[in-house]
Amino acid sequence: MTEVLEEPAFKMLLKQLSNARPVTSSDKVETIQKSPYFKWVVMFENPCHQELMPIFISNIWIQGHITHVFDESGNKALLVDDHTGVALVSGLSHLPQSSLSCFKLGCLVMVIGHVVGVNVNLPIVERLVNAKIKAIKLVNISQHSNCRTGKCWMCEVKDAQNHIASCQTVNNKLSSP
Repeated sequence: MTEVLEEPAFKMLLKQLSNARPVTSSDKVETIQKSPYFKWVVMFENPCHQELMPIFISNIWIQGHITHVFDESGNKALLVDDHTGVALVSGLSHLPQSSLSCFKLGCLVMVIGHVVGVNVNLPIVERLVNAKIKAIKLVNISQHSNCRTGKCWMCEVKDAQNHIASCQTVNNKLSSP
C-alpha cells in the first residue's frame, strides 16, 4: 500500500474515466514502474492543441454526493455521484475514521483513492459505475461553506487539467530536437 501512497492524485470527473484503459507495455511512458497497483491511461482534451492527450493515473481525487451506503459483513462502501458519473468507494474499514456514522446519504465528500476498476457493473444496485475506487482518504466536506454546493468542483478539475496539459506541452517542446 505504501507504493500507491507515493503516487499523485489527479482531480478527475467520473465521466472522464469512461474511456480509461489499463496501461500496457506498448505505452511509452517513463513514469510506468513495476508495481502491484494498476495504472490507467485516461484521455482528456488538451486546450492548447484541441486534441486528446493521455494522462497516466493510479490515484484520483473526486468530490460528490453519497447516494448509497453499504455495510455488509464489515465491508463498508459508498456510492458517490459527482453529477457526471458514479463511483463505488470501498476500503473504508481500513481508514482511520472507519465509522460511517458521519457519512450519510446526501453528504458531500472528498475522496482520494486508488482506481481499481472502470465501467464496473454493480448488480447490488443494478447499475454501471464509472469507477471502483479503494479509498485512501475520505472527508465529509458538507459543512465547509466554500465546498457546500459542489459547483466549483468542475472548474477546479478543468483548471488543474489545463495546467497539466500546458506543462506537458511545454515539456514536449523542450524535449523536441
